[in-house]
Amino acid sequence: MKRAIAIAASCAALLGCQPDGQRPVVSLDQARQITADFQGQGFRPPPRTISDIAAILDQQRPDPAKVAALVTQADAQPPAGMAGPALAEFLLARGMAAGEIGRNAQRLTDLREASRVAIASGASAQRVSAIQQQQSFAEIFGGSPRAALEIARQRVAASPNTGQRMGAQMTVVAWAPMTGGLDEARAMLPRMEAALAEATNNARTPQFVVLNGQTLLARARARFAMEEGKFAEAERQTRLAMDYNRRLISQESSIVAQGGSTPGVFSGLQQNLVVDLAVALLRQGKLMEAEVEIRRALLQRLERFGRYSAETLATLATFADILLEQGRAAEAERLGRVALESFDTMKFDPGSPGPVRALRLVARAQSQRGDWDAAARSYAEIRTRAAGQPDLLRATFDRSPNWAMVALRTGDAAEARRVLTAVVAHNASVLGPRHWDTGIGRGLLGAALAASGDASAALAEFDAALPILLQSSRQADDEETGSVVRETQTKMI
Repeated sequence: MKRAIAIAASCAALLGCQPDGQRPVVSLDQARQITADFQGQGFRPPPRTISDIAAILDQQRPDPAKVAALVTQADAQPPAGMAGPALAEFLLARGMAAGEIGRNAQRLTDLREASRVAIASGASAQRVSAIQQQQSFAEIFGGSPRAALEIARQRVAASPNTGQRMGAQMTVVAWAPMTGGLDEARAMLPRMEAALAEATNNARTPQFVVLNGQTLLARARARFAMEEGKFAEAERQTRLAMDYNRRLISQESSIVAQGGSTPGVFSGLQQNLVVDLAVALLRQGKLMEAEVEIRRALLQRLERFGRYSAETLATLATFADILLEQGRAAEAERLGRVALESFDTMKFDPGSPGPVRALRLVARAQSQRGDWDAAARSYAEIRTRAAGQPDLLRATFDRSPNWAMVALRTGDAAEARRVLTAVVAHNASVLGPRHWDTGIGRGLLGAALAASGDASAALAEFDAALPILLQSSRQADDEETGSVVRETQTKMI
């Protein structure tokens, strides 16, 4: 009863007791306690506003010294005569600093060269694998999944120990589907199971290595389940990975002392797993539970990194995704704009994936509000920002249902038809012909076909979509998608 009263009081303070135009001053500790209350025994939903989160974000200010230090490091030149492993480490550090301020082209160049120098100079296999891991992240973030996947394959073949090898294998499971390699990802899972069994059965294997392997295998299974559209299984495996990882966190100080890890690695992974959990809940339509988890992850990011970091802003974007699914467009748009402004303040390359994702969120929120012209302007800004990033432009425009809806609503039915044809083909191939997302795509494609004058093809798509949507167990409907389909069907009838 006391817990219920505390939660009710917290919600009342956030929802209804503030003067117009003012927001409560909420500390990280207070917001963390509010979030913890939602996670007590017996689920209770979070407040129906983001006042506590918005208040914390408003309090956060950029650290000019931090940005200046990153710029200085990213601009640094290697000392005369530096070569070999020392040069590789210098290039790694410079590339990482460049990535922190959104200089993705420099990040890629530096990390590619760091890998080349490390290999050529005979650096240890462990350091080569660590540098290649960062290079693969840069490749994937820069929109080159095939290059990133090839590096992960190399790491699987060359990693000197079980932990690094299983980490590389998990990366293959996560990234192979991006290039159509679902079978490759599936085949990697038994290899991970064999590696874990080998480590477990070796009496000389430290227990933390086994625990880390269990964490990685569970996360890989979760990522593969997400690719197959098995979101409940993804949730189950993610929770299992979190349990294993908590045991690692409890031993972190001794593991670090043994040289088995560096401080913060396991707690950082736990934060990533909380985000994974939120996404798995989101895809099941468990929107309140997803919000609770993403709030927790965001508060952890804010405490560790502050507002002005790529990790925090990526989590903020996922929070906005969840709010959009709840139909809370105004709040989602606010978070999207906060992320965009923060990236720009940090001097990120304006056409890099972080700012572009934030602007996509703004466009989706504008669409949900029915402001199609504003959404079209946001997409036009994306085209300007990402003009030199063809992979990022393809990811934004070639398979985006929201962009298709904007095109449809602003008079470009041919563009909507092109995009939605690709959406339906992709969803049917990856998720299956009876999946909810496939049904939604077919319904929208019907609307685009009707707008372009192909009534018979439109009716065929509606006939195919209707039974999928009627039998779907998903509870959270996309209101605007539903309205487009229903409106078009009504006009045709």
